[in-house]
Amino acid sequence: MPASSSIGSYTLALYEDGMIHKIWGARGTVKLVLKNGEPGALSFSFTGADFSVADGALLSPTYQSTLPPAFLSAQLTIDSYAALLSSLEIDMANALGLRPDANKSSGYFSTIISSRLPIMTFDPEKVLVATYDFYGKLRSGNEGALSMVIGATAGNICTITAPKVQYTKIDEAERDGIRSLGIDCQLNRDSGDDELSLAFT
Repeated sequence: MPASSSIGSYTLALYEDGMIHKIWGARGTVKLVLKNGEPGALSFSFTGADFSVADGALLSPTYQSTLPPAFLSAQLTIDSYAALLSSLEIDMANALGLRPDANKSSGYFSTIISSRLPIMTFDPEKVLVATYDFYGKLRSGNEGALSMVIGATAGNICTITAPKVQYTKIDEAERDGIRSLGIDCQLNRDSGDDELSLAFT
């Protein structure tokens, strides 16, 4: 789940061709991309308060052998409706700023996350209003819960929930000759820092 306090900063390094590119005092934002039949991917973007580039030996890590589950059999519902969709993206949309500090050689103490407004996009197949009224929900400002489960093997299951998904924009679209919608949403809080939860079990 997101946090509004006690957010640690990070030191990150890229080891490449005998060189080490490092940033520290870093914080960032993340986007989750889910596509039908493919493993989900998290895309991170960090801003650091300072950096260094130096020569150094490459690491010798032990790589994870567990295969990530595909975005299939996800038991996905939005506002209790099992939408037919091919992709879904969630962007934490953290706003990042550098904290000035004249005592540091870089001029900055660290990066701060000053705000966030998580957003979601998905592309459901267009259905009759009687089946599910996407446009009516947009007009009313209705909030509905998102729930999905990716994976089925213990130790490799990710449950994703958001208690208050609110539609903010709907575009008409087409997918392989099938009428669909491009829907933008914002993820609202219910109680505290709970607008999004990823639980791994």
